[in-house]
Amino acid sequence: MDAEHTERMIEITNKYGFPSVKRIKKTTLKNLLIQNLTQS
Repeated sequence: MDAEHTERMIEITNKYGFPSVKRIKKTTLKNLLIQNLTQS
C-alpha cells in the first residue's frame, strides 16, 4: 500500500464513518515500515 492509497482509504472511511479508521492507520503505518525495512 502506498501513501496515496492510504490517504484515499482514510478519506473513504471518514466519509462513510467506518469505525476502523484508527486500525487502518495503525496497520498501514506498520506495513509501510515493514516494506521500507525489507526494501533496504
